[in-house]
Amino acid sequence: MKHFRAIEPDDFSSVVDLLDEAFPDLERDFIESDLRGVQESDGKLGVTYGLWEDGLVATVTYGPYYGEDWDGEGIIRYLAVRSDYLGRGYGTNLAKICVEAMRIAKCRCVVVGIDPKNEAAVKLWKKLGFEYYDASDNDLYHSYVLWFPE
Repeated sequence: MKHFRAIEPDDFSSVVDLLDEAFPDLERDFIESDLRGVQESDGKLGVTYGLWEDGLVATVTYGPYYGEDWDGEGIIRYLAVRSDYLGRGYGTNLAKICVEAMRIAKCRCVVVGIDPKNEAAVKLWKKLGFEYYDASDNDLYHSYVLWFPE
């Protein structure tokens, strides 16, 4: 039986372990610090969720991105599936849950950062209607956006 829920303090190290495996180009200390910032933001930077089946099998951080001047943007970060669970549709289903939640939250768009070398991730997000939208000089991640109709 699968359980999808917001992570709790006792889940933190398992989530960091999964993200460290899934994002080898990011330093573990960066992941841990960034995730702690999300946890301490009281939802302003999204909320981190986990999917448990046989332990933690997938995680995602998402939500409306309530920065200083919220402009209706939603964000999906750190979508990761444990390597021995890849290919079972968990990533696609989590992505769809995130998109629908932000549509319901009245976001005008959703943004996701993708490693351009990760062909499976690029294919997933494009299949869901996301388009390349990178205005930065970031070589590690490119931004993709999904605009909701007004």
